Amino acid sequence: MLALSLALSILWFFATMFGLGFAITKEKNLMTIGAGMAAFCVLAVALNLAGIPLTWWIFLLLALAYPAYAIIKGERDVLSIPKFEFRKEIFLVLVVAIAIAHLWVYYDGAFKYPYLEDDDPWVHAAAVKYVAQTQTASRYFDRENFVRYYIEPYPPTYDILMAMAHQFGSPVIETLKALNVVMISLVLIFAFYFVQAFTKSQELGLYSVFVLAALPSFMSHFIWSQTLAMAVSFVALYALAKIGEGKRYEYLFAVAMAALVVAQPSVAAIMCIMIGISAAARVLEDRKLLRPVIAFGVGGIILTTALYWIPTYLKYGEKTLDGIGLYSFSGTFMDRMSDTSGGVIYTLDDFLFPLPYSKMDQETGIGWVVAGLTIAGFFACLWKIRKRLQPEETYLAVSAIWLVFAILGTQGNALPFKLFPHRFWVFLSIPVAIFCAFAIRGMLARFSTREFRYGAAIAIFVGIMLTSAQAKYAVQTSYWPPGVEFVSANDANAFVSQMNALPKNTKIFPLCSSDNKVLAFDMFAEPFAREYADFKRAAWSKTWPEIHEFLKKRGYGYVMLDTYCFTAHPQSEAQERLNAIPQELFSVYNSSQGQDFILVLLKVN
Repeated sequence: MLALSLALSILWFFATMFGLGFAITKEKNLMTIGAGMAAFCVLAVALNLAGIPLTWWIFLLLALAYPAYAIIKGERDVLSIPKFEFRKEIFLVLVVAIAIAHLWVYYDGAFKYPYLEDDDPWVHAAAVKYVAQTQTASRYFDRENFVRYYIEPYPPTYDILMAMAHQFGSPVIETLKALNVVMISLVLIFAFYFVQAFTKSQELGLYSVFVLAALPSFMSHFIWSQTLAMAVSFVALYALAKIGEGKRYEYLFAVAMAALVVAQPSVAAIMCIMIGISAAARVLEDRKLLRPVIAFGVGGIILTTALYWIPTYLKYGEKTLDGIGLYSFSGTFMDRMSDTSGGVIYTLDDFLFPLPYSKMDQETGIGWVVAGLTIAGFFACLWKIRKRLQPEETYLAVSAIWLVFAILGTQGNALPFKLFPHRFWVFLSIPVAIFCAFAIRGMLARFSTREFRYGAAIAIFVGIMLTSAQAKYAVQTSYWPPGVEFVSANDANAFVSQMNALPKNTKIFPLCSSDNKVLAFDMFAEPFAREYADFKRAAWSKTWPEIHEFLKKRGYGYVMLDTYCFTAHPQSEAQERLNAIPQELFSVYNSSQGQDFILVLLKVN
């Protein structure tokens, strides 16, 4: 039954995204799904602002509205299936095959362990549960005790999307893991459509996607909103490359830019610069594009600024910056040690020799074969610029600027000004893949015989697989740790075992650790309820009778004490607290203990 729920949620995702995208582009291809993901982001914040319940069926009805309208008007071709010619679509077929292989690797890695990795995914799980149950992404605001989640004031679109899928009844962990890896693999397909439109070459699109799939630096199966933001980014780049070929691409550009600024803040900031560079090149190439590029690009940004950022700031004030992770200007942009990059300044070895272990959220490294091909492609580009680029080759100049910008961004800790340097690796991957593809095409074109061309292609393929993809595979299929609230994998596994022994939606009160842990396993807690949150903050100082009274009033059946009680408080105090549990109020329901952890589940009598 749970497998059916997950299958239905994935089916809903494809049907809804395709329907929303088709309303904009009137196209029947895989990029239409990306257009729908952009439209979903805009609709999500609009519906939430209007107070309309966020439910899967409302989004599905909206997705089916245009096809239904077209059919009523007599446009029968809406239901027609485009003719597929294998020989003409061979490049797309190969790209889809790469995306499926990529999906298999990431799915294997994501489901290798029964818990969520690191810390952010647990926070996402809690927000997804909240949105799925309450059908809103808004929450109460306590200025003095503000707690950051990945719903408002943080852009909530990723968690809203996951919540809609979770409403079908699949476990929230399975929903997050499965849909996240599906979206990551779709990003590769969207990248193909973009590069094809950007370079006017399906061949370069194919090679670029292969390189992106192999690069350790290009995306991880880590669960965070960057997944959705990167998908929307390629939609925006694709629409920009197609502006001038029809009004639908202008509308798509506006929707994608609107979606980008409510998908993920750091991706939006960096991608807006990269999109701006590409837009400038397009306008210099054709001055007639100035008005639509500015009107629809800036118009899209203004749209979701009005729908989301202005109302959010009016509600949260300066806490809006805290909510998106910008706790201080100097810390975020100047202090090397204040962000998750850890102040690292990357060496040449970090670029050339990716290791089989790396950061979970953003793996680092490119590989020396890809690096060599990129350098060859870059210098070939400079030679072409020196001889004057043809109009159809302006993508090389744009890619060259992107490459320099992304390298400087990645090495931001060595500069006076920076913005999450380790997150620049994913953006660096884009021009790297394009220049690498350019070099591969040039090298293969030099061979006059098919045998030599195939031999060179195999050598390049093997070289990239051994020096880039091998490290990526090792990291993405390894066992990732469960985060700071667990001291070890044994601690996490004991917790998983206890949660799996209880019925779903059991009310559990974690005395010391966060509610995110129990929510991620489909239990019930109320971190978004003011009275509950106020009591939880003071719970350690409460007497056991006071705790019992509060929990009985709210219908809770269990209290959880875990290792965090002993790490957040003096061990003697925690042990005394444990020994003082009144048996008439609480009884031990389950307990696990190892050398480095303790987990006790008390039943509320």
